[in-house]
Amino acid sequence: MRLLRRSFKRKYLLLRQTDEKNLMKLDAKLYKMVLDNLHDGVYVLDKDKKIVFWNKAAEKITGYSEEEVLGAFCSQSIFSNITATSSQACFGLFPVIRALSDGKVHEEELYLNHKDGRRIPVYSRAVPITGRSGEVTGAMEVFIDKSVQMSALFKIAELEALTLIDPLTRVGNRKYTENIIRTRLNELERYKWPFGILFIDLDDFKKINDTYNHDVGDRMLQMVTKIMLSNCRLSDFVGRWGGDEFIAVIVNVDSIKLKLIAARFRILIERLRLKIGEKEVNITASIGASLAKIGDAKEELIRRADTLMYKSKLAGKNTVTIDT
Repeated sequence: MRLLRRSFKRKYLLLRQTDEKNLMKLDAKLYKMVLDNLHDGVYVLDKDKKIVFWNKAAEKITGYSEEEVLGAFCSQSIFSNITATSSQACFGLFPVIRALSDGKVHEEELYLNHKDGRRIPVYSRAVPITGRSGEVTGAMEVFIDKSVQMSALFKIAELEALTLIDPLTRVGNRKYTENIIRTRLNELERYKWPFGILFIDLDDFKKINDTYNHDVGDRMLQMVTKIMLSNCRLSDFVGRWGGDEFIAVIVNVDSIKLKLIAARFRILIERLRLKIGEKEVNITASIGASLAKIGDAKEELIRRADTLMYKSKLAGKNTVTIDT
């Protein structure tokens, strides 16, 4: 009877061990099936920093197949990754290596090397894998491809630029100019930071288009824009209001400085010469200059400068008129 019990116990233990192995194999297949169906890249390193698992999404994101990657080490070219601060991510800086070293969860935005040589922006999250006694036996990293997201963001930025930038002169358009003036008025109200605006209208611009063509007129607008941009401070702003009208927003000035800047613009525009074959085409500008006042509405300030510009027209053009 005792021998029978021992025999039964041995068979039971052997059967249990066999079932556990089968269960482990079943679990491994189940885990692989689940991980292979994720949209996010997943890979696992053992304690020697060797890749022991690489899912289908990791293949798709990086271009490297499971056969090419399994058994590779982090130090190999596949993982010559760059962090957001442009430092090499491997050799202790890569999230999965840190997780393997300190047993903590790490997250990072970085760039992976694709097999074809390009960089792929990814968001990475690495977690340690621990054994029964709590020791770190490996680490797993999940990475999300941000290419589509970044492409969408760039597209949004491009569309935003198209709605705010004048395509011909490459300065702010009417909408952008209004936003700048609104911002400066808020700063004047809150911090008492002074500023003024110049309303600039090119004299007899229509004659250039009629005498030559619109291409010549466009080149003149571009030249006028460049001369104004190159002769104002970085803190100032020049925008195209529409047609041959511009508005310059000049910060930290009083009426004397504002008039001096307006006079400089007028003189520089007057001296411009656009060569058309054997001819030289020139133009002048009438300018209205107005200091912003606390309590001004955007429309009121622009209207005041516009009125002053028309006074310059009536005074014979190529003139600066400033409010007193």
